[in-house]
Amino acid sequence: MLSQSVEESPRYTYTAGLNYFSGFAVKHDRFMGHLSNGITQGIEFNINKNTYGYQIWEQVFKYPDVGFSMSYYDYGSDKLGQSIGGVLYVDFFLFRTNKLEGFFKIGTGFGYHTNPYDRESNNQNVAIGSKFSQSMQLRGGVNYQISDRWKLTAATTISHFSVAAFTQPNKGINVITANLGCAYRLANDIPGKVMLDTLYQWDRRLKYNANFSYAVKEIPPIGGPKFPVYVFTFYINKQVSKTNIINLGIDGFSNTALMEEMRQSDIDPMTIDHKRLGIAIGHELKLHRVSLLTQFGAYIYRPYKTDKPVYQRLALKFYLGENIYLHYGFLTHFAKADHAEWGIGFTL
Repeated sequence: MLSQSVEESPRYTYTAGLNYFSGFAVKHDRFMGHLSNGITQGIEFNINKNTYGYQIWEQVFKYPDVGFSMSYYDYGSDKLGQSIGGVLYVDFFLFRTNKLEGFFKIGTGFGYHTNPYDRESNNQNVAIGSKFSQSMQLRGGVNYQISDRWKLTAATTISHFSVAAFTQPNKGINVITANLGCAYRLANDIPGKVMLDTLYQWDRRLKYNANFSYAVKEIPPIGGPKFPVYVFTFYINKQVSKTNIINLGIDGFSNTALMEEMRQSDIDPMTIDHKRLGIAIGHELKLHRVSLLTQFGAYIYRPYKTDKPVYQRLALKFYLGENIYLHYGFLTHFAKADHAEWGIGFTL
């Protein structure tokens, strides 16, 4: 008896792109005017996975692209040198016609820097104190289809590099560039798009999350020791649509760097508690097994008052299963980064 194997049709296609960009490093601090007076330019290579609605979030967001890019930045400055950035991102499409697409990109990843701060050889670089950093990227632009498989891209990009107080100095690098490039679709055939499932039902139950995060923070003077930060979080969330989850919770912080700040300020750490407690409300944008978490919090217990009484968290959650996830994000006091968190959490 002969058996016939039927090849399953592909659910995704892929495009490869190349971009040239030119712009400038933003002097967002009065101590950074000496760092870069030239043109920032570079090149980017990217791979996009084109979606067609086989996951519910792809349908909701009208078939976005998911991709990875590698970029090379030359700041035109001996003090800043060059950077290499790797970014995981999502392209959300604002409109689409037969020839034209408008998109908005958001991504995060890592950076490598050739000329970070060095006490002896490069002590004027107050932007980046480590060869390695985190990065974030925002981009808005258009694609123009010039043939069945080729398209041109024009965009404006904001790139940010920061070590989030892991190493001092850390004023960060912000770059604004104009991008021009092209992309090529690697596959001949295009899968059919799956229409929006209006009958899809999400889990409407309340869920309880416990999360432990760890961070490392360096405080002035530059080159000093690093101090651990422990964060214990408990919050309740509820999914309110196919991709949106709201949450409310409480954060407990044990930031041992604050104890060193007290000693430097001639305050006995035994007289003032360095620990903090905060209440946070937030939102989770669920994209299958990856979520973007944003929270706004206020301290309800903060004996040592050296910064703002409110905080913000921007994080990614990577679900390993239904009940366990990894957590990576930033905690800031408005525009000032306090620390970067790495954690693990459980959902019940």
